[in-house]
Amino acid sequence: MCRGVGTGGGRPHKFAQMENKLDDLKIDFLEKSKLELKNNEVYDAYLHYMCKFRWYELKNTYDKDLTKSTEEEINSLQQQGLIKDVAKFTKDEVETMLLRFRISTLSSLETQIAVLNKYRIHARAMQKIPSMLMIEYRPTDEEKKELIHTKDKLITKSELYYLCDEQIVNAQDSGIFLSIFNFGKNNDCEDIINLTLEDIDKENNIVHLKDRDVEVDNITIEHLIRANNEIEYKKGNGDPEVANSLRKPTIDLEDTNYIFKNGINAQRGADDKISIQTIRRRTKNMSKLFDRPYLNLTNVADSGKLYKIQMNMKETNREIDDYSYNEIREILKNFGEHTDSQIVRLKRLNDVMNIDLTVGEED
Repeated sequence: MCRGVGTGGGRPHKFAQMENKLDDLKIDFLEKSKLELKNNEVYDAYLHYMCKFRWYELKNTYDKDLTKSTEEEINSLQQQGLIKDVAKFTKDEVETMLLRFRISTLSSLETQIAVLNKYRIHARAMQKIPSMLMIEYRPTDEEKKELIHTKDKLITKSELYYLCDEQIVNAQDSGIFLSIFNFGKNNDCEDIINLTLEDIDKENNIVHLKDRDVEVDNITIEHLIRANNEIEYKKGNGDPEVANSLRKPTIDLEDTNYIFKNGINAQRGADDKISIQTIRRRTKNMSKLFDRPYLNLTNVADSGKLYKIQMNMKETNREIDDYSYNEIREILKNFGEHTDSQIVRLKRLNDVMNIDLTVGEED
């Protein structure tokens, strides 16, 4: 998604109202780019994708929606040195722009770079980019890591387990994070939503899911059983200050066999399952409460998968590229089926983020 960009310190552009349109145009351009188009057709498609402004504010003095400007107004601003065509960006200017986009995932970053490079290639072909400038922007893995917004950070097992075992009060919350770390979030957390007390084999540390049995550790088993036993949910993670500010600091939970439960509601049946919206809301609340913007469903699931892979790498003294797709599928069997593209994504994430998720584990 494009947003107003600058060199820092100035007032932000008033582009918030354009965001939905930008999303639509991005999809439109990416679809067009799959076709064999003439140079100026691709160039025009990218201009529409960039909402016709395709410009970079150089002096933080221009505070107007450029999508409503005429060609004459834009040409005048360009001549004054206030704005610049993205085809003529230097490497530093490209990186400043990408940072201002606050891109949160590696795949989104690589898509944005691919679109930008496609535009610059055709701009060069149309002689709209000076020959001395770089055509394609090709950051290293380390540079990509710096361009990803912090909420895409992975979390080590030791950090997550300390958070769940020592700081999160409600097992209704901690159990969700531990479940996602150990067996993922397939089909909008269907496995977690359907989990019942009968699915927990405490003696053998097994969780029985619909299509597979998952072996987990004692801590995860304990938190899942605790979650089922909870009869109330403490708001604000049980913080006394929060409790004192509320008329009712707790929510009474349904008496049900499901591990994760709804609050009692007269208009809802006692056996209704928890929704994916409730799971997202609870994890988001914990993310804010503990100031961990990266504590979301996708990152926790990715961290759990890469932890499994990295533990196997340590045990076998191998690098991630030494593994075949089927070997990785076997390592990740707790998380269900994985396509080739999903495995490629995990390998890329492991290389780019370059975080040892096994830190704190016993050798």
